[in-house]
Amino acid sequence: MSTTSPPLPSTTLHPGLGEHFLAWEQAIEAANHACNAASTHTAHQLYEQAQTLAHALLAGKPWLHPHCASACQQQMALDASLAAVVVTCHNRAHLYQQENHASHSAACCQQAHACVQRLLADPSLPEHLYPIVSRHLLRTLVQLPALPADTATRMGLH
Repeated sequence: MSTTSPPLPSTTLHPGLGEHFLAWEQAIEAANHACNAASTHTAHQLYEQAQTLAHALLAGKPWLHPHCASACQQQMALDASLAAVVVTCHNRAHLYQQENHASHSAACCQQAHACVQRLLADPSLPEHLYPIVSRHLLRTLVQLPALPADTATRMGLH
């Protein structure tokens, strides 16, 4: 389970990403703390909050904001946004595993993978950012539990 988030110099991105990322970071750290303290009800609530914040961050497509003029700024904004979603889904999956809820855990991993797949198919994604999304796609693919062949085929994994 990740307890740290990728470094994000918010002043080099665009206005708003820093505060949105900070809100996500605080929520995920609180959820991780609750999980580590075996306060599962609180952890579930905080992971839900972190997930909402992460998806809002990603939906805002900060890498397309005019203040992300350089390729480096766009890469950082995309990587941080995707990492927020993936880390949250995988941390929730870990909590479900601890509770012996394999199907819920698998659903969290599948959700992360599907989110990254959707982004890779997004026509607004600049081509120079494909490698970042592809890296996250591979990471989420590795985290997927073994799926029945028909399920994997429906998800486009075979």
